[in-house]
Amino acid sequence: MPEAIYDAPIPGSSLTKEVGASALKNPPRYTTVDEAIEFYVQRMSTEEFSEQVADVLEMGVPVTSLVNIIQMHSVMEGLHTIDVSIMLMPILMEMIALIGDMQNIEYDMGVERDDPERISDAMVQTATRKLKRTQFDSRNSTAMEEPIVDEMIEDVSMANEMSGGLMSRGL
Repeated sequence: MPEAIYDAPIPGSSLTKEVGASALKNPPRYTTVDEAIEFYVQRMSTEEFSEQVADVLEMGVPVTSLVNIIQMHSVMEGLHTIDVSIMLMPILMEMIALIGDMQNIEYDMGVERDDPERISDAMVQTATRKLKRTQFDSRNSTAMEEPIVDEMIEDVSMANEMSGGLMSRGL
């Protein structure tokens, strides 16, 4: 039986709700990191919250995943903005780790790399480019010169420095 084409929502129907009905269309309740920290400290200091966090940590859920869930829920509820939540993440991680330590739970922070031997894409591209340049230079001269080796070492160290940061692939 063919599907009815008239079962879809009417275009623009989301704009017909009452103004301010959505949490995202209102100003956040906590506009600074300090205000948001006070909210989380009060909330996380309850016995009920500590028990729930302990249960989740015992299941093996990484702390980073738990913090992401907590802060994204708060953003959707209109408690604070996404930029405040990004600045709160390290603080929330430490607070949850403290709860895990107080409960003697072995937990995973979720920030360790799975494969510490992994080579970043930037290092591979740099090495490939230098290898091509070295092959070209070796055709034109009899031996590889020291400045080229020094350049390769500098590029690899620069790639290592550039591979870190908030938006890097390694996180």
